[in-house]
Amino acid sequence: MSKEIYQLFKGELRGLIQGLQRRSFVTFNQENYFDESRKPIEPFTQFSEHYLYESRQLEIMSESASLILLPIEGELSIQTGETNRTISPQQILVLSPNQLIHIGNCLPLETSRFYTLQIIDDTLETGIYSFHLTERNELIPLLESGVFQLNLGLYDGRKEGVQPVNEKKHLFISIINGVFEVQNRLMETNDSLLAINASEIEFEALSENAIILSLAF
Repeated sequence: MSKEIYQLFKGELRGLIQGLQRRSFVTFNQENYFDESRKPIEPFTQFSEHYLYESRQLEIMSESASLILLPIEGELSIQTGETNRTISPQQILVLSPNQLIHIGNCLPLETSRFYTLQIIDDTLETGIYSFHLTERNELIPLLESGVFQLNLGLYDGRKEGVQPVNEKKHLFISIINGVFEVQNRLMETNDSLLAINASEIEFEALSENAIILSLAF
């Protein structure tokens, strides 16, 4: 049996890309940010948190991987070519590779917060997918293909969970909100853990309304 390997990515050590329009915190190497310990593992090539102020816009490229947008707070307008879409929390948007994407904040009096993930997977279909976090204390499937499985869960304090890895070799866990104990490690908002060759990951929420994201690939 292969040895289990864990790598912890602390939120405060993420790379910062900042401008008049936005703040972006990148977990893996991106644009001008590079750290030898922060190389992505294909097919998972990007995991970043973004904040857009007022009516600001962000322009990004989906490069050679499919781009997944996950809004957490606020409403986003997305323009690709001549196509315009609007997405809100409890929706995700999948966009195909090699596209120039304009992301705008629809609520001028609020700051929007959202995540982007890039995954090399040519089987993903472009579109908006809705989900509901009404079922608390369990992982809700967001997207799944032959390459990866993406889940999100909303947990009450002291509630426990288990994420099996199944046939995947890697499992990426990120804390979207609150505090968890993950595999005997204390993790707070925007801390992430990459597990390699683990059969499952055990976690426990240590705060109310804690949100955890898992990506098996």
